[in-house]
Amino acid sequence: IGQRIRLGYDPAYARVLDDAAALTRAAAADETAGILIGHVRRDPQSKEIFVEATDLIPAKHTRTESTRVTFTADTWTAVDGAIRLRRGGEMMLGWFHSHPAQYWCSPKCPPEARRNCPLARSFFSGEDCALHRTVFPLGYSIALVVTNTEAGLRYALFGWRHGLIDQRGFHVLNASPGMVETDSSEAIIGEKHEEACP
Repeated sequence: IGQRIRLGYDPAYARVLDDAAALTRAAAADETAGILIGHVRRDPQSKEIFVEATDLIPAKHTRTESTRVTFTADTWTAVDGAIRLRRGGEMMLGWFHSHPAQYWCSPKCPPEARRNCPLARSFFSGEDCALHRTVFPLGYSIALVVTNTEAGLRYALFGWRHGLIDQRGFHVLNASPGMVETDSSEAIIGEKHEEACP
């Protein structure tokens, strides 16, 4: 799979990042999730293989908390049914979930500390890694994390690189410049994020 992942942003597709943002805002202090669907493609010029996420199916029948979202058997049944109903030849490429970081900081923290809170950095926790390894082990499998911070939403994408989960870049098709704020800083992967903030 190439270095970059393409997220569908064509009028013919649902707006993947807009849907993720709307779900994140609606969930407020709880995490939320969804399944990224689309196609594995080959660029005709470069011959590079890439994934194209064309839609996000909200994860129904989940159990949510401020720091956790749990998929159930009913979640996977509903996603499978939604993909079949679409009849677009799409497949599960990965998953999305949110981090409601602005709600994690103590209300006693001063505004400057809240804006610079280490928990507002993008991270992929040990539990996130375990789910990704178990449910999305294929080389093209991706995971989008939307972090809801005091400064706004931040987007980070994770996927497989040389058999390890790593932060990946992505490209939004047909997007105007500066439309999406991706997290260009290096994300924390695994349990280290838990040591970042008291």
